[in-house]
Amino acid sequence: MYVLTTVLVGLVCLAAGFVGGKIFTEKSLSQADLQKQIDESEQQMNKYREDVSSNLAVTQKLMADMKTNYDSIVEQMATTTKLLEQPRVSEPQIPYFGLDATEQLLATSGRREESKRRTESIESQPSDYSDGSSGLFNNTESQKQTETEQA
Repeated sequence: MYVLTTVLVGLVCLAAGFVGGKIFTEKSLSQADLQKQIDESEQQMNKYREDVSSNLAVTQKLMADMKTNYDSIVEQMATTTKLLEQPRVSEPQIPYFGLDATEQLLATSGRREESKRRTESIESQPSDYSDGSSGLFNNTESQKQTETEQA
């Protein structure tokens, strides 16, 4: 009976150990999974913070560049406004061409006027613009017949 009691107590202890071990390992596995999830969440949160921080740094740099550009535009507009508001000083008229070229153009324009005066004195029209028909446009019958006979 002693052996039977020992075996029975051994079986009960074995069953209790099996059930206890299964419950303990399930809890420890679920705790390990939860801890793993917590670590992953913390890593994701740190990565998100780094991304946001770098994006904010880039945005800050872009905004600083925009401010610099805006300030230079305002300065340029102020300078332009001052230039436009200044009274105009009458400067001596600067010729488009050089002095030599201007003298030559003036001398040439005088020659053109003389040549125009000479052509205006001619009263007869050139032969191309004569009143009667001439050349190929002569409408006489005798010329047309001689032309067709020759062909």
